[in-house]
Amino acid sequence: NPDHWLRRSLQQRSDGGLIQRLTDHADPADVRCRKGGLQGPGQHRPAQQGQQELVAIRSHATAAAGGSDQQMHKRLLLPAGGNGLHTISSHHLCCRFMRVLALSPGSLQQQLERLPALAATAEQLQASLQVACDPSPLGLWKLLPAVEKVIPFPFNAAPNLADWANLLGLVREPDFQACLNFATGRQVNLMLSMSHIPTRIATEGFSSTTQAKINSGWLPQALQGFLTPMGVQLQADHFRLSLSTKAMDAARERQPSGDGPLLLLAPGAFPGDWPQERWTGLPESIRSKLPQLRSQLLAPETPVTEKAAAVACADVVLSSCPITQLLASYCGLPLVALGARADQLPQREVIRRLESSDLSSLSDADVMQALGF
Repeated sequence: NPDHWLRRSLQQRSDGGLIQRLTDHADPADVRCRKGGLQGPGQHRPAQQGQQELVAIRSHATAAAGGSDQQMHKRLLLPAGGNGLHTISSHHLCCRFMRVLALSPGSLQQQLERLPALAATAEQLQASLQVACDPSPLGLWKLLPAVEKVIPFPFNAAPNLADWANLLGLVREPDFQACLNFATGRQVNLMLSMSHIPTRIATEGFSSTTQAKINSGWLPQALQGFLTPMGVQLQADHFRLSLSTKAMDAARERQPSGDGPLLLLAPGAFPGDWPQERWTGLPESIRSKLPQLRSQLLAPETPVTEKAAAVACADVVLSSCPITQLLASYCGLPLVALGARADQLPQREVIRRLESSDLSSLSDADVMQALGF
């Protein structure tokens, strides 16, 4: 009964999400921590000018608690702004004693799938990261505070000898202890074989010191094979994004006014996607059962950092866009994913996949049922 759940949600917010606000140094990957050195337990250091405030989105209580088939519906019935904020100190993030290089070619989605693996590497090895990737997804790596430098490199544009020589000069200058090489080919192996990096992990290639074995399953978790040689354990399902408070505030300003829960709709806008008229008409169908509902339609061309902030500020996400679906899983949000395969998303109570080769065949009733109505 929608009215029953609405009354309960107005009385208490037991399903609310948790967000931690992290006060971080402007250069979180500064291995020397020149100002003040290491900070021990119980010590408090006031925020320095130029420090950056980050928000780490943690798993929503609905994901952790399991629950009934009405979790999606209950999440839509939550009051707006249901994320509590808790301030903690994280100056230890600036104290990095190891450097790791990641050679990361591929699409924006492939870059996004590697975030949990690199985050686990940075956390467990107390390492700072440098990432070489194509110019187009550079902004994505702002979502990972441990990345101290992003090196633009035209992996997808047939780099020539001069490009590889330039990259070799860039990777030989810092003192890297390990390289996670997601690239393949003779040229990248020649370049790495002339570097001074002692540990080089890849799925193939004569320059690798250890070969990674990739397992089947959810793609971000399958990258455990890259981390095992370094003694790093990957729990990709526990990874949560870190976003600046400025980005979060800007996302809230773009939301429709009101106090009701926010349903974020993110179409993929590809041939065979769910029809546009259904994206725009669905919120009205839901409002017949939940008048307080707010809805926001996210344009497919939205930059990834803005998209991540919009997702993090929503209550429930409905999307056929693989990028948005993965962002929602990294925020721990309830998600209805149209057309997603089993290996594209983790198995959670609050993630529901409507897998179909022809999304236009899905009716409003199919989607509303997945949302819990």
